[in-house]
Amino acid sequence: MADLLGIFGFLVVLIRAAILCFQTILVGGLIFLSFVASKEGLRPEELTRPAWKLIRWSGVGLAFSQLAFLIVNSLVLGNSTEISIREMVGANFAVAGTVAIVASLAIAVWPARLQKSLNPVVLVPAIAILGSSVVTSHSFSRMEGRAVLVSLTTLHYLATASWIGGLPYLLLTMKRISEQGVRIRISQRFSRLAQISVAVLFTYFAMSGPLGKVQAQEQELGLPISNAATGVQTHEIVLEANYNIHVYRGVDFRPEFEYVIRPNAQTNIRDAAVFGFKAHVEF
Repeated sequence: MADLLGIFGFLVVLIRAAILCFQTILVGGLIFLSFVASKEGLRPEELTRPAWKLIRWSGVGLAFSQLAFLIVNSLVLGNSTEISIREMVGANFAVAGTVAIVASLAIAVWPARLQKSLNPVVLVPAIAILGSSVVTSHSFSRMEGRAVLVSLTTLHYLATASWIGGLPYLLLTMKRISEQGVRIRISQRFSRLAQISVAVLFTYFAMSGPLGKVQAQEQELGLPISNAATGVQTHEIVLEANYNIHVYRGVDFRPEFEYVIRPNAQTNIRDAAVFGFKAHVEF
């Protein structure tokens, strides 16, 4: 039974990765069409048709991934706890998964007559998809500082979709649109959006709960704390902003700023602001 639960646990990780991939491409496509290729002249049929095809298939993939996530999670809980099916149906992961499935399928079957003009209503199911993903993230399960962590996770998902999720649609633009002026304008608009997205990306590290309990006991007994720590470790957040400056041909300079919340995942260490830069020189 332990081996079976371990396999199911591994499947949950793989399915979660698939969910994030499909979600990023789907939401990224809607953001690309809504804010990058938003003007009529920047959204010819050569772009909208393949872009919507990718969005629709991502919606189908996301719906099936969410369904698999629900099934595997339910099997794990049913075999490892005494939770009833009725209680599972009302659990956060079940409600969030159901919302995501419905929203994904709604985008997958979005009427063709609304695709060319891109009715802003289509962003509603996209927001629901992001919200369901945040609800099933580690940040939502944290009791301490939940509001801040949930807000940062939401920004992280949104920025990832805007930047990484928009890249396939930028490639479609370069491949399908023949008019050079349109490709340049779309590239410039996407570049500005990507710069904004990078500015809000962050890294979140969470230490295991059992480790924190052991460290708390060690600290209470006056023993050396495990993991070479000087206090109980919970989680760490790193906010990073950088901007690449093209100085000359083959020479780039990138100033960076990092703000570290709970350095080394400890509460007894003050938050730290770090300034630095990177230089890239090609000979």
